[in-house]
Amino acid sequence: MKHRNTIRLSALLAALVLCLGLLAGCGSASQPDDAAEETSQAPAAPEGSAPESDESDRQADADDAPAGDSSADGTPISALPEDFPMELTFSSGAGAWRTVLTLQPDGSFTGQYSDWDGGGDPSQYPEGIYYICNFSGTFSDLRQLDETTYVMTLDTLTAQETEGEEWTEDGILYIGSAPYGLEGGTEFFLYTPESSTDVLTTEALQVEWPEWNLPETVPDGQLGCWLLYNQAMDQAFFSYD
Repeated sequence: MKHRNTIRLSALLAALVLCLGLLAGCGSASQPDDAAEETSQAPAAPEGSAPESDESDRQADADDAPAGDSSADGTPISALPEDFPMELTFSSGAGAWRTVLTLQPDGSFTGQYSDWDGGGDPSQYPEGIYYICNFSGTFSDLRQLDETTYVMTLDTLTAQETEGEEWTEDGILYIGSAPYGLEGGTEFFLYTPESSTDVLTTEALQVEWPEWNLPETVPDGQLGCWLLYNQAMDQAFFSYD
């Protein structure tokens, strides 16, 4: 009997050892899978933070954004310099067309565009064809940008004639036109005679900057006259001595 009990006890101990070995083996085999799962997940970003790439994109957009325009710059003024009122002329110097306006210190103005065409049928219009526009208007938001530069906004512009209307007087065919040099623009720059000639664009030079009419006392590189510049249309009015 003792021998049988000893065998049974030995068998039970062997089975217990085998079970413990199997349990230990299962536990150690599951460890690498758990570790792999943990390392495969990227750490979560703190709540409320943005990815670094988004921040870089926003900074690039900010760098590319246009700078503020001149409408936010300058010192507001109630009147233009004491040189005004003044007559300013837009003309190419070639042909018979020109636009002349008289600008007042408060920014109001009156003027006339005209163009003479001597062609046509002499039997109908022996004195030729005359294009004309009498106009008036106001500049508002007068500001001084620096010692030689002013800027203002075209507020109102009214033409006396209707563009395209026709009538005949004394053998002349009159045709209503637009205020050439003013229409199409909103922001106008006014430069003093002391301004650098660097402000002259190619188009402005083509409309007869009156270099030939400047006094000999005007230093090289200076305008020597007043310049009213229609920025949007690249058109310029000059004062003449």
